[in-house]
Formats: sequence, C-alpha cells, structure tokens
Amino acid sequence: MRSRAGLYCAIIAALGLCSAGVGAGVYSGGAGTPEVPYRVGKPGDLIELGNTLKDHASHFVLTKDIDLAGRGNSDDGSYFVGTFIARDTGYLSPTTFEGTEFTGRFQGNGFTIRNLAIDTHGENHSYLGLFGSVGAGGVVENLRLENVRIVGGTDCRYVGGLCGRSDGLIRNSSVRGAAVQGGYFVGGLCGKNRSGTITGSFSDGFAAGQFCIGGLCGGNSEYANWAGVIELCSSGCEVMAVGDKASYKFGGLCGENWATIRQSNAWGLVRGENWFGGLCGGNYGTIFDCYAGGDVRGAADIYSSGAGGLCGRNDRGKIIRCYSSGYVSASEAAGGLCGIAITDGTYAGHGVTYEDTANFWDVDRSGLEESAMGTGLSRGEMQNRLIFAGAGWDFGGEAADWRIRDGEDYPRLAWEAILPGDMAGSPGVDLADLMVVADHWMQSCSGCPADVNGDGVVNMADVGILGGYWMSGVWGIARN
Repeated sequence: MRSRAGLYCAIIAALGLCSAGVGAGVYSGGAGTPEVPYRVGKPGDLIELGNTLKDHASHFVLTKDIDLAGRGNSDDGSYFVGTFIARDTGYLSPTTFEGTEFTGRFQGNGFTIRNLAIDTHGENHSYLGLFGSVGAGGVVENLRLENVRIVGGTDCRYVGGLCGRSDGLIRNSSVRGAAVQGGYFVGGLCGKNRSGTITGSFSDGFAAGQFCIGGLCGGNSEYANWAGVIELCSSGCEVMAVGDKASYKFGGLCGENWATIRQSNAWGLVRGENWFGGLCGGNYGTIFDCYAGGDVRGAADIYSSGAGGLCGRNDRGKIIRCYSSGYVSASEAAGGLCGIAITDGTYAGHGVTYEDTANFWDVDRSGLEESAMGTGLSRGEMQNRLIFAGAGWDFGGEAADWRIRDGEDYPRLAWEAILPGDMAGSPGVDLADLMVVADHWMQSCSGCPADVNGDGVVNMADVGILGGYWMSGVWGIARN
C-alpha cells in the first residue's frame, strides 16, 4: 500500500500539472544547454520545470516577469501546497532531502517572479521555497522575487523565499516583501546555506520561527562543514521568534554561522528569546567587515537572554572590524555589540579560535555601556574616521573595504551605493533625509550632505533631487 507521504506527493504532482496546464511542452523554447537555455516566460514553464526531474541539471533563462497569483495547486489556486521546483519527496525525514536537487543554472536576467505562496497547513514538510534544494554546482543568479509568502509547520526545516537549502551559488538575487515562517532554519532568502556561496544578494520583509532564523539566511554551514560563504549581502527583514518552544539563534542577517560572513549588513528589527543579534544570533565561525543597524529586543512577555547589537552569542568564533548602532535590550546578558562570548579554546575541534579585533558599538543608541566584545563609542565617535582608521579599518583607495562621510555618518561598506538624497545615515531616502534638508534650509553650506546638487546652498533644487529618489533604495543599496 502506498504511504500517506507518497500518496500526498503524487497528488501534488498531479495538481501541479493540472493547474499549470503542462502537457508535453518544452517550456517557451530553448534546448537546456549553456548556449541555448530553456526559456521561462510564463507560470506553466516554472511548473514544467518542477515536474520534469531530468531537467533539474539543465540551463534556464527567465525572459520576462512572471506573476504566480492564482496559479497554485490549492483548490482555489491561491497557493501551492509545497515546493514545486526541486521538492523533497520524503517529508517524513526533515533532515534528509529525498528528491532531485536543482544542479543546473537559472539565469533570472533581472526579471521578477511575483506572488509565490506556499502553505502546508501545519504539515511539517521541509525544504520550502521557490527551489527546495539547490545542489552542489547549481547556480541561481540575477533573479528577483517579490511578495513571497511561505507558511510551514512549527517543526519544518529549511524554509527560504528563494530556496530551502543550498550547496550551490546564489548570486545577485533578491527577495522583496518576504513573509516566511517555519520551525528550524528559516531565512528571507535561503533557509540554510550549507556549503554554498550567497553573494551580492538581499532580502526584506520578515522571517519567523523557533531555531536559527535570519533575515537573509537561517544558517550558514554547520558543525564539521565549514564551506559556506555569505558576502556582499544585506537584509532589512524583521526577524522574530514564534511558537511555544524555547527558541534560539536569531539574527538580522543570519541565525547561525559556522563558516564565513564578510562585507555584509543588516538593518531589520530582531526580536528573540535566546542568543539574538542585529547581524547574527550564534557565531562559531568568522565574521569580518560587517555591521548591523537594527534594534535588538527581547520577545514580548517572555524571559530573554543573550542579546547583542551585532551578535547574540559568540562561541569561540572570530569577529573582526565590525560595528553595531541599534538599541539592545534583554532580560539578561545584553551587550552593546555582543551579549555572550565564550573565549577559551575551539568549539569541539571546529578549528576556529576566539578573536575580538577592532569592533565597536554605539553606546548612545544602544543604551548600553557594557558588552562581551568590542569597544563602546559615543555617536560622535562612531562617525569619526580617525578612530576607525587607527584601529586598522581600510578607507583608502578603490580597493578599500570601507568609506565614511567623516563627522556625518557611520562607516559604510565600500560596495554600497549611496543614492542622491540619502544623507541622514539611515537606510534609503525617507523622512530622516527630509529633516536634514529642513535643518539646513536656505543655508550656505558647501560640502554638507543637505546640499545634494553641490551648488553651495540648500534649496528647492535639492528637494527636487530628494523627491526623485523618495523611498528608493534598500538600505542605501542600489542593486537589483
């Protein structure tokens, strides 16, 4: 007799075929080769990919924006019952992927897939996302997702807007308007980056769960597997604890890090219970040249412990040239930069040894003068180039890691593109920037940030430029 899980999987496949109208078509053209990739230009092409396992190692190119609203395999078409590309067919073993991973190349070409909705109705199906699992050698690049809603069970694992788990390469991709919820390893973009690389990518919206929850990625690598890399990335996702179990490891960018995070930032609010930070919840690996600007607060009405502006708990890991500038609070063990630091030896032979080098936090904004790591500075000192340069931060030349508007802003990563009108030091062009213009209105202030067009006076010309970029940018990042 067929198992309930197997029968359920068969029903999903059948519904997917019916809802998409997929017959013997071959996408919207192409041959699946690097030279002539399959062309994806309509919802049915995505469903066809999900149901054609032999093509999961092929090459694809998105040729136009796709709207998945109303194309799901639920009775009313409003959502999909599970992942439909590289789906897990086992269901009963959340830690083992049983299915065909995507190991091909999906070139998004800068186009957008909108309104992906997945709802398991409380079933603990794992590996949820546009792609369930991106395998070693798989590449997803230049892809935008918007308005992604995923609701998994409280014990499901590996949930992300773009992919549930990755051992491949995710490059220059984004998820805007993520609403992602699960149990373990949940991220706005990727549930778990096990041994892959995520580069030049970002997310916004919210991610929620119980264990290892991150704005961009729930987990980066794992014990005894330290190959994962997150670089040149950003997240503005709000991250929060949900469920009735004790919850651990929440981070604005990454819930848990065992490998490498570099030149990345996070701005979203983090609400956690145990070990939660503006950038990373639990760190056992290496974090360098990163910063966090969002507030970090204990979840409402419960006891909370281990909160940090950058990292909640650093367990014999390395944190180098990083800072945080958000408010921090917890019932116990709250620190301006880091709440808890374990400094002796290595983590069970992991190989990484503790390091705290040239790290800072804003005492004024955090509300805390204590931290398990780093050095506290006033807000004015946090905007002083000489202090950071004296600690070894690189502000020089085209290859510099950092730049700063001395006396006006916190350090920013060199790859961040500041939009015209983004002058207040907060992410994007918004009311904070308008207030800077108001403070300098009709003043002669050549070189000041409010003089956007550089004519030496703050007037309607500057307001016009600000208006042209109003509410633009993702935390000052002009990508995707």
